[in-house]
Amino acid sequence: QADHNLWLAALLPIAMLTYFFSSTAELNRTPNDIAEAESEIVAGFHTEYSGMKFGLFYAVELGNALLVATLVATFFLGGWSLFGLEEWIPGYLILFAKLSAAYFVLVWLRGTLPRFRLDQLMRFAWQYLIPLSLFNLIIVAVEASLLARWDAPGLVSLGLFTIVNWGAAYILFRDWARRIGYQPDAGGPRRAELTQQVGGLEAAHRMGTAT
Repeated sequence: QADHNLWLAALLPIAMLTYFFSSTAELNRTPNDIAEAESEIVAGFHTEYSGMKFGLFYAVELGNALLVATLVATFFLGGWSLFGLEEWIPGYLILFAKLSAAYFVLVWLRGTLPRFRLDQLMRFAWQYLIPLSLFNLIIVAVEASLLARWDAPGLVSLGLFTIVNWGAAYILFRDWARRIGYQPDAGGPRRAELTQQVGGLEAAHRMGTAT
């Protein structure tokens, strides 16, 4: 990243995605807000505190989210560099723009995805996140060994490794989407249809037949 001005987000997509998603669990943010959630109505600081005490808890979570966004911008998005534009634009403005974009993704996930149950989160972590991290560690070690032995220009080697890593990321996440039953709607918007089945359930139809 420092030698060739290449963002690690382009070279290591699996590492960036696994870190970014797993950090939401550490931040207690949707969809991984298992410990403390805004939807809790029984316990937690959202219901037990108010005023300044609640504000302090909320400010700490906001600060942690900004810290994670800063780490993402530094490790995976090039930090304060921007393809030579840092000679005219101050580095702190570039870093602030990048961490703002990363924080926007956190806010986007929080407002878009539903909350995981505890069993769903544990299953996802053990079956996908941990194997993905180990696979990424192995493939990066192999690529680093080949890069040290292969007498080729750095940009050529990094370009090939980028293609390999993005191809592996696409295959793995496509398999994960298939396992959870994701089916993209390629037909475009459809007109509304009257039906007695809601979500695949035939409760209304059965009740009408019974009466």
